[in-house]
Amino acid sequence: MVTLKLINTGPEIHHMQLIRLNDGKTFGDFTAALKALKPGAPLPTFVEELAAPNVPGGTKGRKSRRN
Repeated sequence: MVTLKLINTGPEIHHMQLIRLNDGKTFGDFTAALKALKPGAPLPTFVEELAAPNVPGGTKGRKSRRN
């Protein structure tokens, strides 16, 4: 199990994402795909989003994921 804990002591919302790249894909593949993305386009199909907590200013957030 993976648990993400995000503590936001500032006034603005913060966001974090935990992703998994499919077998055979590298961080270089991911960054190249991100550079080519158009605004509003979905993530590449080789990216699986595992968790994405949003934390408003002055709060804490926690997100757990079991594989």
